[in-house]
Amino acid sequence: MAGDLYAPRGMAANANLPAIVMSHGWGGTKAGLVGIGSRLAAQGYLVLAFDYRGWGESHGKL
Repeated sequence: MAGDLYAPRGMAANANLPAIVMSHGWGGTKAGLVGIGSRLAAQGYLVLAFDYRGWGESHGKL
């Protein structure tokens, strides 16, 4: 499974931040979530966006 992690700039390794897990819609990929993931990270959230199995950079059969 492929994913992208967006973190606030200068985040400490032991930071306790609110987290958001984002998934794409049917036919989309995590690449479509770069903008919102980056904006949420800039607002102090730790964001994980991922591709479902068989989509985008994630391998495997549906």
